[in-house]
Amino acid sequence: MFSVLMSVYHIEKPNYLDLAFKSLYEQTFKDFQIVLVCDGPLTKGVNAQIEKWKSVFKEKLLVVRLKENKGLGIALQEGLKHCKYDIVARMDTDDYCDPTRLEKQYNFLKSHLSIEVVSCALKEFVETPDNVISVKPVYETHKEIEKKFWFRNPINHPAAMFRKKTVLKVGGYKDLLFLEDYYLWSRMWVNKSKFWNLTEPLYYQRIDKNFYKRRAGITQLKNEIFIRQYLYKNHKIGLPKFLASIVIQVFLRSTLPGIRRFFWSKIRKKYKGYKNINKRNDENDRIERGKKKTSEEKGKKVLKEFDEKIIIKKYLEVLPEISELDNRGKMKPQISQNYIDSKAQEL
Repeated sequence: MFSVLMSVYHIEKPNYLDLAFKSLYEQTFKDFQIVLVCDGPLTKGVNAQIEKWKSVFKEKLLVVRLKENKGLGIALQEGLKHCKYDIVARMDTDDYCDPTRLEKQYNFLKSHLSIEVVSCALKEFVETPDNVISVKPVYETHKEIEKKFWFRNPINHPAAMFRKKTVLKVGGYKDLLFLEDYYLWSRMWVNKSKFWNLTEPLYYQRIDKNFYKRRAGITQLKNEIFIRQYLYKNHKIGLPKFLASIVIQVFLRSTLPGIRRFFWSKIRKKYKGYKNINKRNDENDRIERGKKKTSEEKGKKVLKEFDEKIIIKKYLEVLPEISELDNRGKMKPQISQNYIDSKAQEL
């Protein structure tokens, strides 16, 4: 048996939470606990969904309410205290699980006692899970995974299942905005934990228009650097990779969304079964594809003329003015896109 750990806060849409619970209800393995942490006050619609599914799951669903919004790291750490089983699966409240996901990951951990964390590849979708647009592949073995820690987070956190005692041994979740999971995996790696990824995409992650915007900002950049410093000080990465990772993160976190989209698309595969389920929006989709193509072309042009010192200097000047972020990573635009474009043209 195992626990499923989730956290919800006030901006969640009721129909998204409903879909997430529905996917848990349809799992082939039924014997598990659900711990839902309500991170601060919620809307009436979200509370209604919680009550609806509480009547379905009954004692299987434990709802933990925090008086104030504390952020994902603190909410998950609180939720861990209420997980009564040593094996814990993560899930976000706006995503969807393949019906076999929990059974396959649970069986893997039961038969591979040396592995502390198992995650999987995931499908990225828009609006509904049958509108998959891309697949995010993974490195399978621990040996492959640890080679990528210096560059990026190699474990898909919402799709992960782990051993609670090992997580608690390194201090559990910490309040490191945007990178609570990456910091947790890094501490476990330093503590000699073993990781594995199932290559089958068993998890569906929701993608919206702000997906790439949320991967920017000075706070996230500082935290990315903090983690690399931690890995370097604990002799998990050498000086060349440490310095290279800093340059890469400064560029990625401070550049335009279109360029970030171009980079992240390189570690994803276009889903062959992709189809537009909303035919009424065909014209809008065509326009959006044109915008994406233009952004990628601009990205290629900037990369062709790439000068690390100029890019870092220019965008770190612009960055503090572009946005401020709340404690869940939602962007609040402060200036116009024309202003950002004008700064880009200065390159």
